[in-house]
Amino acid sequence: MTHILTLDIGGSKTQLTLWQCTCAAPILQKTVTFPTDYADEQALIPQLQEFLADADDVEAAAIAFAGTETADGALRLTNNPCAPDIANLRQALPPNCRLTVLNDLAALAYALNLLPPSSLRNLNPQADFSQNHAVKLAAACGTGFGAAALLPGGRCLPTEAGHCRFAPANAAQAALCASIGDNITNETLLSGAGLSRIYTALGTAAPQLNAAEINARAAAGDEIALQTVRLFSGCLGAALGNLALVTLGSGGVYLAGGVCQKLAPLLDAAALVDSFVIPGSFAAALAKIPIYLITDPAAVSLGAAVCADRTLLG
Repeated sequence: MTHILTLDIGGSKTQLTLWQCTCAAPILQKTVTFPTDYADEQALIPQLQEFLADADDVEAAAIAFAGTETADGALRLTNNPCAPDIANLRQALPPNCRLTVLNDLAALAYALNLLPPSSLRNLNPQADFSQNHAVKLAAACGTGFGAAALLPGGRCLPTEAGHCRFAPANAAQAALCASIGDNITNETLLSGAGLSRIYTALGTAAPQLNAAEINARAAAGDEIALQTVRLFSGCLGAALGNLALVTLGSGGVYLAGGVCQKLAPLLDAAALVDSFVIPGSFAAALAKIPIYLITDPAAVSLGAAVCADRTLLG
């Protein structure tokens, strides 16, 4: 029985997952998640070895990470000082296990065609689902913001969309950007830190809160926290609408990441869709694009397993 190991190394958490290879789709065998609070691979390797202690026939592995690979073979996370060395991680893998490395949003994109309907919540009531085989856009709000496109035929196009300048869709979003400062990027607003910035910008005299605290206050009915979530939802729609036009993502927009998944019950779908639909020649087309919230916490790991299966075992 052939197995694939995946390491999803994000800015806040790391997920190790073991998958069984099948003809249809990888099947999750076991998984463990822990904080990305280690400096390099030396603290990660013991946890990896413990995770693999009873695993056999691990023929392929994939590392999906939220950052870039440096010239000297290190993985440098964009929003975390952690920098694991690929060569040392390779040596910690089982003998004859092949390894591939990819961006975490590229991994998320590879998973899109395999996610079951039970893992997807559509946020656009006017969606037209007939374009399922067109380009699909994967995006995530977590420690940072990222996006990638899945093209027909299965090829993936990673992007650095988090570092594009944010374009406000209405007066409220423009006022928000003006109150925060210059050079506002998508990631400035569409991340855990971004949620905190929006909360502070609304003029509250309370101490600055983190995303979890804002979520808790919103769930309890706090008006400023609820306004924060509504404004965040609209900003998210504005960024996703631009990205959908750039990537021609008429096959759907798929949204993941810890911030959005934890805010899921409170996200303002109407505000998101309203900002998503950019007035002009393509407004009607944008209005019909499905916008899904991914609820599966292992979606990135699934995509990494799909990539490893195709590139290393296929």
